[in-house]
Amino acid sequence: MKTHSTLRLLLLICLPLTSNPLVASDESEARDFMEKELNLVVETVKNKNLSPDAKRAMVERQIRKHIALGQMAVSSLGSQAAKFNLQEFADYSKEFQEHLLNFYLLRAATFVGDEVKVNLAVFDPDSGAIIVKTMGTEEAGLFRSSASSSSHRAAVDYHLIKNKDTWHITDIVIDGININSNFHSQFRALLKRRTPEEVIQIIREKNAQKEKLNPFK
Repeated sequence: MKTHSTLRLLLLICLPLTSNPLVASDESEARDFMEKELNLVVETVKNKNLSPDAKRAMVERQIRKHIALGQMAVSSLGSQAAKFNLQEFADYSKEFQEHLLNFYLLRAATFVGDEVKVNLAVFDPDSGAIIVKTMGTEEAGLFRSSASSSSHRAAVDYHLIKNKDTWHITDIVIDGININSNFHSQFRALLKRRTPEEVIQIIREKNAQKEKLNPFK
């Protein structure tokens, strides 16, 4: 009982807090923020003067700064978090955040467009977040397929929450697929067959493999 109570407390601590509730008037600020950050990623990826290692380091810094990896790790477990003790939860959170980092680094590395068009930002009263909707431009596809040289215009929605003066991305929807929900489904199915320790080891081994590969090379 004590372990579960402590775990619930840890889950609450991991969630980002907002100093003030968001309102519709914050839509313009959130839109400007995402436009600026996305342009920085585009400039980094397309900069021929930067080495692959420099590109990875710069994009990784932006991801860690603005994407709420810790909250996404918590969301990926949902009610399955009760199966983890405190140490297992800490290990899972660490490895899953690295898993997410590698996922978003790969998305950035496969960007082939000239820019990302920020269409609009809307306040979502249900989640309390502002959703910024983006799309690849007509002139060039947004992401290159890993299986071929073709590319497609991906529609990406970013869910933003403001903590003091900083915006944090708490959820990302790519072509209608909610990344948090998708990972939640995957790991919920995995935890039906494996123990928390086994799941952590699976993610750790995948992270070790991806760490050796720089997707910007």
